[in-house]
Amino acid sequence: MNTNHPFSITVILVFLGTATLYAINAYGVTNDSLDVNLNSIYLKNRSQKDFGILSEIILQLPYPISETAKKTGQGPFGGITYIDNKTLTTTDTQLASVFGVGRIYYSTSVPGETPYTFIPYLTFYRGLFIDYKGPVGPAAQGKISTWFAPGFMYAYRFDKKLALHLDMELYSYSKILNNRARAGFSYTPKWPIIISASYERVSWDLNENIKGNDFFMMGDSREYSAKIIIRDPPNGNFSLILGYGALRNAAVPVFFKQREIDSKGRFFGIEASAGVLAW
Repeated sequence: MNTNHPFSITVILVFLGTATLYAINAYGVTNDSLDVNLNSIYLKNRSQKDFGILSEIILQLPYPISETAKKTGQGPFGGITYIDNKTLTTTDTQLASVFGVGRIYYSTSVPGETPYTFIPYLTFYRGLFIDYKGPVGPAAQGKISTWFAPGFMYAYRFDKKLALHLDMELYSYSKILNNRARAGFSYTPKWPIIISASYERVSWDLNENIKGNDFFMMGDSREYSAKIIIRDPPNGNFSLILGYGALRNAAVPVFFKQREIDSKGRFFGIEASAGVLAW
């Protein structure tokens, strides 16, 4: 899949996602009692020095699979039409992104009845994509495909205002260092305002033989951020993000000098979503 046109994809996702909102509200899977992020439409853009805009897009229709899940919110539910795309790195010469299709979740408790929320999930197909355009060596494109990649969302609510959050996802079984982890806290001083602080780390390592040439791209992103969320699930959420990020990416055909970019600095970002944006 060519991921060079995130904004074109955004337009399609927004159009499709808007058509699913009524069904989501009817099922009630996304409600105020959830302390994890579960959105039908999710859009994020953030800046990073020496790189382009890093974007993330999610579209899904959460629906209950069992009668218990439909009535109580506890049990299996799926992300029908689920699709996501996250830009890991983007420059004039290097692009890396991760793409997912299809997802099934399992809610281990009834939302709002316990202080904790734990929702493991499987993404049916997960792909890591690379695109290298020079300036040395031939252009190269490649991918690593993984079926049924696991992840989970966890939250523990201390009281009505303060909650702990932890999300983790594996991108590849063959290289377990290809993963994403995020941890933080959320504080609700007065509804509908939420203030959150978090740390996120994403790593990628792709080795490909492309047209007879060995090629690799590897990197990691680490960001510390704080944001203010205006939350109104399931109708819509909006947030402003301020943070400090460190992003490194290296790409090279093995017979040429390595091309590495290492960036550190402040960044700004925005999020918009329909559903629950808890932190």
